[in-house]
Amino acid sequence: MKVCASCQTENPDSAKFCRKCGTPFAKQGQDAQQAEQPQGQVTEPTQASQVSAPQQAMPVQPQQNPQTQQPLAAGQPTPLQGQPVPGAQSVDGPRTQPTQPMQMPVPGAVPGAAPGVVPGMAPVQPAAPSQSRVFFNWVLAALKKPTLRMAKPAWYACIPMFVEAMIISLLVTIWASQAVSAASRALGPWSSMMGGSIGSVSVSSSDGFALFFRGFIAVAVVLYAMVLIVFLGKKIFGDPDGFSQVHDAFAQIMIPFAVLHLVLVLLSLVGASLMAGVIFLFSFGFLMLIPSYLIATSANHRKLDSFWLWMISMVVAFLIFLLMMVIFASIAGAAFMSAMFGMR
Repeated sequence: MKVCASCQTENPDSAKFCRKCGTPFAKQGQDAQQAEQPQGQVTEPTQASQVSAPQQAMPVQPQQNPQTQQPLAAGQPTPLQGQPVPGAQSVDGPRTQPTQPMQMPVPGAVPGAAPGVVPGMAPVQPAAPSQSRVFFNWVLAALKKPTLRMAKPAWYACIPMFVEAMIISLLVTIWASQAVSAASRALGPWSSMMGGSIGSVSVSSSDGFALFFRGFIAVAVVLYAMVLIVFLGKKIFGDPDGFSQVHDAFAQIMIPFAVLHLVLVLLSLVGASLMAGVIFLFSFGFLMLIPSYLIATSANHRKLDSFWLWMISMVVAFLIFLLMMVIFASIAGAAFMSAMFGMR
């Protein structure tokens, strides 16, 4: 009797399949022989199988042996098992180190130099914009959008302030010189009728420079007093901006006024002083409104309403302006009287 290894059912000796589960007895015998074979024993393939290996349809995967497998250069095809590798050495022979592709030297290149560098020439670096170009771009941007906050060096804001002070002082000097000349021409006929004579009267260069310098100091003091007013007004509102931010904002708004007043200087030089004076009065009135505008646009971080905070700021501004105007009037009056007495 044959006993099925799968279901333990007894079958006749002539049976080829189990009558219960249908498992063939031939397969059970092969499985039993493989189980009885000791572990680690590997049957070597016959010579016929080695010869016919390259002719089989399905290629046999090569065995992974880290001790005997030779590294292949990049770009070379991987040979199949059974085909000799050209130039390969035996397993027992000396093993060669993997070769790396050699880099061909570029003609004219210096070893160790950065790629693209020609000998005898400095490496080309992107040129950083000059300070003059950056300042010019900032002036153009401030003319288009005076209230736009831009990152820039702190000393940029001082230039519009001092330029505006110089232009206004130059306007005052030109108008004073023209007023003295007009007064001398108007008094000429009256002096001849009285029996006297008045020569050509003009302001000397030293007196003109003294008037210009004193006017520059006076206008600069007034402009920075306005910056101080804006700073105090923002602190009344509780705005976190510091003096540097206030100074930058005020200087950017001052740029359009400086350009306008420079045009007025040109008009005064060509004889249109009356029209230039009228335009200057209007522009100076708008200039006085800049502190009020900057204070009114401050961020309110107080419990009190913004209107009352603005009123308090305007009272402080009025007191500071009153003090500054007294100082300015005294300096301007002294300079003008000095120019009048220095006529010759």
